Amino acid sequence: MCVARLFLIALFFLSTNVGAQDFTLNTWGKSQYLGANGAIFESQPVMQTELSVSHENCWASIWVSTSGDAWKTRAGDEIDYNGSCNWKVGDTTVGLLVAYYDLAAPGGASDVTISFEHGPYFGKVSSFATHGLPFPGGEIVRAGRRFDLGTFHGWDLGASTEVAYDLGSFGFEEGLFGKLSFSGSRVLSETMKLSSGFDFGDGITVSDRHGELAIWFGFLRSF
Repeated sequence: MCVARLFLIALFFLSTNVGAQDFTLNTWGKSQYLGANGAIFESQPVMQTELSVSHENCWASIWVSTSGDAWKTRAGDEIDYNGSCNWKVGDTTVGLLVAYYDLAAPGGASDVTISFEHGPYFGKVSSFATHGLPFPGGEIVRAGRRFDLGTFHGWDLGASTEVAYDLGSFGFEEGLFGKLSFSGSRVLSETMKLSSGFDFGDGITVSDRHGELAIWFGFLRSF
């Protein structure tokens, strides 16, 4: 795949210009795969792993989701190639993400997202295009807030809420949906951290998202 080869070349070039401490490995086990649009992409448990490398205000990553069955036989089998940069504009952080999703179905999708963060508040505008898939891309506009819930028995707790408008992306119904996330993390060492939490998505004006919950547990290792 041309996109994958170009991405791996860029990832290698970036890795040769950063120190080892800029590499991060994240692995999660999830009860099901809840997509960014609040819908379930895979109803059985999945393992998801991301290897990322960062340099100053930019990062690149490869994200892999597996369902445990034969590769690319279920919707939970996916590889994402991501690149992002962030810039400070006064008290606001502006970000640009470019991604390509290699899906279980023949074909894939690309994503360009512009994000804004100001204190605990955030917003995102995502534009998707599909490549060889039987449905169109589309756009999702979202806004939300993050909450610092303090520390409990050594676990740093946090939550976020968001409301989003889906303009019919990937063949889903156009309208409003909401997401709620809760997470906790515990530092084990300078290079290792445990994390756990849940994500909940539900339709507000759409009928094709039905109060979906994904529970997850994982770890982070930095190098």
